[in-house]
Amino acid sequence: MKLTPRLILVLCVVQCCRRTEATVSLIVRPDRQQFFITIDSFSLSCEEEEENSSGWKVKRRTKAQTEECGVGGFGRLNGSSCEMERNDMEDSGDYWCESSDGARSNEVHITVTGGPVILDIPARPVMEGSDVTLFCKTRDGSSRPAVFLRNDTSITAAPETGFTISPVLQSDEGFYRCYVDLIGGSAESCLSVRARPLSLYRPVSLIVRPDRQQFFAHKESFSLSCEEEEESSSGWKVKRRRRTQTEECGVGGVGGFGRLNGSSCRVSDLYISHSGDYWCESSDGARSDEVYITVTGRPVILDIPASPVMEGSDVTLFCKTKDGSSQPADFYRNKTFITAAPETGFTISPVQQSDEGFYRCGFELTGFSAASWLSVRAAPPPAASMLVRLLCHLVVCCPYCICTVLLLSMCCNRKGNKTAVPMETGQRDQGLDEVYDDVAADVTTEHAF
Repeated sequence: MKLTPRLILVLCVVQCCRRTEATVSLIVRPDRQQFFITIDSFSLSCEEEEENSSGWKVKRRTKAQTEECGVGGFGRLNGSSCEMERNDMEDSGDYWCESSDGARSNEVHITVTGGPVILDIPARPVMEGSDVTLFCKTRDGSSRPAVFLRNDTSITAAPETGFTISPVLQSDEGFYRCYVDLIGGSAESCLSVRARPLSLYRPVSLIVRPDRQQFFAHKESFSLSCEEEEESSSGWKVKRRRRTQTEECGVGGVGGFGRLNGSSCRVSDLYISHSGDYWCESSDGARSDEVYITVTGRPVILDIPASPVMEGSDVTLFCKTKDGSSQPADFYRNKTFITAAPETGFTISPVQQSDEGFYRCGFELTGFSAASWLSVRAAPPPAASMLVRLLCHLVVCCPYCICTVLLLSMCCNRKGNKTAVPMETGQRDQGLDEVYDDVAADVTTEHAF
């Protein structure tokens, strides 16, 4: 089939529709977020999923200063990598990749410390469902038994050489650190978790009533239920994990918690030990998103939704006392102060994907709440965007369908002509070639885009 100008135009449109935005990541080697001063060295590079990384620059922000690698700022360029050697504590900061048009990668906070121990925690996001082990290392490179903490809460009953999270859940995101007895503790670093593909999830959600993540011990209760978008919620079980132990609602004995009330799981007479990851799970192993529920004895709690907040909507966070009242308080996101003065409630309007993070509230004198994760769900694409996608798919499929029909037609005609007049094959083939060109031209004309 001849490549007419119109067909070439169609193929160009197809290629444009099939292009996707390149995704770049900042890669740290070795894959850690913490390093010792003068002892350790590391390199930084920008790696894209589909294209080369040319045009991307490694940048960092330390305090209020932004610098670029190799341009009188920091580090030394070695090809496409940024080499960091003989580092000092001033090299601690946020690092990322940035293109000439302002596009940016994820940020990684790197800590260079003069302390006695570091936390060996990955710089790359960990895929949900995989395993990860954190270590507490000293200057000689050895791993020491240590107590591990997540969001300032101990997650190990006794010192361990390494703390393994298996499998990693979305709710395992948080700030981790470790402490070695008689030696000292590490700095804090955030473990980032990359969500599993949506194909591995069922359209089921864990619903917490009331819609909060924090509750006072001995004073409150809550219920949990599994709700699907299209089908009934039968067959789903509410489960939770505390440290390394997994339990199921309504099951008696050590492996159970709560009380089944129809399709809901009622958890009352709360203790601090009820804190943990809660989710829905089916008999075939499919599971919902997880929600980390905190039961605390602190003087205040953060009233923050347990359900994901839709991007573009509004949400208000409150700092509540045990009598149920909301009090003016300071609000923090990822341990950074975000309010200019004490407020009764902190409103995010409109909510954006970048608003995801760990929030807490309180005062230095009266105490702070625990930290909880605000989850933001991406807004559905507008109708115009969906129409463009549909047209792109149609443009991609039409040429293949036309080619398939033509090829089948050619094969059938060739077989029929060879059988009926075997002595005139050469002439027939020559004539058919002219017919095929005419047919191709006609199809191209009739189906021009």
